[in-house]
Amino acid sequence: MTNRDIGEDIRKQSRVDVAYVYERMHDILDSDDLAYAASRFLDELAHNFHADTGVKIGEVADHE
Repeated sequence: MTNRDIGEDIRKQSRVDVAYVYERMHDILDSDDLAYAASRFLDELAHNFHADTGVKIGEVADHE
């Protein structure tokens, strides 16, 4: 199994709800500090990915 195969398997273990992302994007776009709100959302996604898989999202991205 290659690093790419491992990354693809890991990605299938962590998913997000489209309706939740849609709602959060509206919140971000309505925010007074767009950069901060977007950064916090990315932190939240990274945290949830790690909680779901035990792997940091950067480790998966590095294998592409």
